[in-house]
Amino acid sequence: MSSQLLPSAPLSITPPPPSKARPPLLLHTLSQRTHIPPHVYKHPSAILLELCTSMAELRQILPLIVKNGLYDEHLFQTKLVSLFCKFGSMPEAARVFDPIDDKIDPLYHTMLKGSGKQIHGYVVRAGFELLVNVSTALVDMYCKCGLVGTARLIFDRMRNRTVVSWNSMIDGYAQSGDSKEAWILFKKMLDEGLKPTGVTIMAALHACADSGDLAGGEFVHQLVNQLGFVSDISVMNSLISMYSKCKRVDIAAKLFEDLPFRTLVSWNAMILGYAQNGHITEALNHFCSVGGKSLLA
Repeated sequence: MSSQLLPSAPLSITPPPPSKARPPLLLHTLSQRTHIPPHVYKHPSAILLELCTSMAELRQILPLIVKNGLYDEHLFQTKLVSLFCKFGSMPEAARVFDPIDDKIDPLYHTMLKGSGKQIHGYVVRAGFELLVNVSTALVDMYCKCGLVGTARLIFDRMRNRTVVSWNSMIDGYAQSGDSKEAWILFKKMLDEGLKPTGVTIMAALHACADSGDLAGGEFVHQLVNQLGFVSDISVMNSLISMYSKCKRVDIAAKLFEDLPFRTLVSWNAMILGYAQNGHITEALNHFCSVGGKSLLA
């Protein structure tokens, strides 16, 4: 984009104070999550941001955004944070990010991605990427940012991996919806002789549940029994969810009834399991049963 298309402007500008005319916080956040008005995303300033290729251009566009009263729009805030991060100016990204009261998830992810890439750059320059704990932290960070492909590149370059390294990568795939890769990596971990932890088991069960892989889920259930995870309530809750999603709510119900104690997550998993499988009466009965009980989260 040619900077000649833009009016000259100072190199920096102080963001305006938040508008006092904003709707209530919850309503504003919800509306921003579900709908962006055409006058916002079709505004010429939005197009200029999409075409922006340098920090100099960005600093020329920013006054236009402020002048047109668009600075408080989440679409513009997220894009500004993204571009400042992209062009290596974390202080200016933070100057946009910090004053925002009702931050939405994409805004957090954008800021995390930007800061994470700078951290990664420092790690590489300092030679810390060879440290297994540092590389594992990078894998975990990129997975949480939704950049699973980047996380996998780092994971594959690691000379040594701990169980935590494997857990981060497997869970990253599971959380991103790539059940196939999560399962492949889980089996590879077992083939290499590593003992899974509860976190590994839950990630594998998540993958089986999402893909409807009952056979895989039953295999993991056997591991739960063999490795003594039957006393881990989080693992058992994951088993209940897996069997429910794999259309074996009868097994889920048996596991639920055999639990020595139940958390709120246990009840939610069972109620949802009944509802997902069309057992509305049982779902309602369990919902009524949980009322008034003192439960752990």
